Amino acid sequence: MAFKLSPVKIEITTEYRETKLPGGNFILGKINGKLSAYLTKNILIEAKKLASGDTIPAITPGQQNIKNPSTLADGIESSLIGKEGNKIHSEVISTAPHSSAVEYGTGEHGEKMPPHRIYPTHAPAMVFEIDGKTIYATSTAGQYPKPFMRGSIFKVKAKMPALLKTFVDVEIKEGVKFV
Repeated sequence: MAFKLSPVKIEITTEYRETKLPGGNFILGKINGKLSAYLTKNILIEAKKLASGDTIPAITPGQQNIKNPSTLADGIESSLIGKEGNKIHSEVISTAPHSSAVEYGTGEHGEKMPPHRIYPTHAPAMVFEIDGKTIYATSTAGQYPKPFMRGSIFKVKAKMPALLKTFVDVEIKEGVKFV
């Protein structure tokens, strides 16, 4: 059974709550803009690092770390979707044809479809080249998930508390004028 894999997308929305303090919404708006840009840029950077052929950490106990071709990282991009009131919407998307298979796994190990063996559809066997050796298989269990996109969120999230304090401190210093 052949099916089309969809891109893997992270949608990012930052929002602030309005305040009645004079100049408060202006400062909050600037913090929100910087935060949105930071999140989008850094999720993009981390996703590209995780998908760049560097080792992607295994998420399944006992599984070895896995390397992926750079074509996966080449298809990751970000964009600002738009602003709506106090919200800013952006996204990081991986458009490589195999993004979904890498992110969510395939076959018996896949997260998006019921577990199943993978069989060749157009030939008697599937052909893989691994470490210079040609392998012929009549079926495979598939691959474990290697969450390069979801992993990028966790890497950026770990930096957030210190980052948010820095943004707030800078904006308050810049936005408040002492007479």
